[in-house]
Amino acid sequence: MDDNQLSLFKEDEYKAPKNTKALLWDGEGPKKVKAPKPPQGVTVPKGYHWCPYCSMSVKLVKDKKLGIKRCPICSMSSRDYHMKNANFNL
Repeated sequence: MDDNQLSLFKEDEYKAPKNTKALLWDGEGPKKVKAPKPPQGVTVPKGYHWCPYCSMSVKLVKDKKLGIKRCPICSMSSRDYHMKNANFNL
């Protein structure tokens, strides 16, 4: 194996190129699901969706650049797995 090739078995050998940018802000990690489903007794009004990341019902706003709907608080897409799963039966 050549020294310039990526080794799949030794993770510490790979070094990211200098001109790459991180997808997350400094100190920001992946978003975590707080409440995957609305709690019992909580009704989500018509036209609203349950955001599992914010743990509240929100009215999604359309992202003009991407053409998708997003949560106005956490910016999570309506195409996210947990967002779809939380709003499947609403």
